[in-house]
Amino acid sequence: MLNVLLVGINGNMGKRTFSLLKNTKHRVVCGVDKNVTGEFDCPVYKTFDEVKESVDVAIDFSSPKCLNDVLKFASENGCALVECTTGFNQAEKNKIIDFSKTLPVFTASNTSLGIFLTAKVCKELAEEFSNCQIEIIETHHKYKKDAPSGTALALKSAIKSQSKIMGDIPIHSLRGGNVVGEHQVVFMNEDEVITITHRAENKDLFAKGALRAIEFLQDKKCGLYGMEDLINGELSN
Repeated sequence: MLNVLLVGINGNMGKRTFSLLKNTKHRVVCGVDKNVTGEFDCPVYKTFDEVKESVDVAIDFSSPKCLNDVLKFASENGCALVECTTGFNQAEKNKIIDFSKTLPVFTASNTSLGIFLTAKVCKELAEEFSNCQIEIIETHHKYKKDAPSGTALALKSAIKSQSKIMGDIPIHSLRGGNVVGEHQVVFMNEDEVITITHRAENKDLFAKGALRAIEFLQDKKCGLYGMEDLINGELSN
């Protein structure tokens, strides 16, 4: 059993993760959120300084501005970190990389198995259709702050990892309504168009991915891990 701290417990993803954890062997011992109200059977604190509980792993579904406090708490308490926040700049990403040299960190802009497989397919398509035009269209609800999304940037990075790809890959970001998340990667040449689409029907799939991540991090040494490590680890078991 793992003692879990949920950062951003009162957000949509925090609430969903808390609810799903209730049906596992693990236990949410506390949460940290600027909003401390809510129906939780664990204490919720405004700051990390108030946390008294023993924590094995922290799951972060908050915002980039909380990163320094999250890393400070994890470092001082020697706990693993599942970092699911998006919108980090390069300096913040570098802080996470540096932190992973001392403790295990799982980081993913999207914890969906489907997105991992989508990126894998797109990477293979990019290798075969190197002379085509590639564009990404991503759609999210009106409250999502970062644009383009971390998932769109990850898809672009996966495609650009193919050395044959020349030029930029435009990302078109749409915000509106209650769209959980949809990503389309369009491959176009003079003869054909291929569109790969991933659509999230609800946010539980991201919470489920975070739970798989804390299972994966058990007994892991310090290092930076991601979805590929998780999937390969599950396949080898």
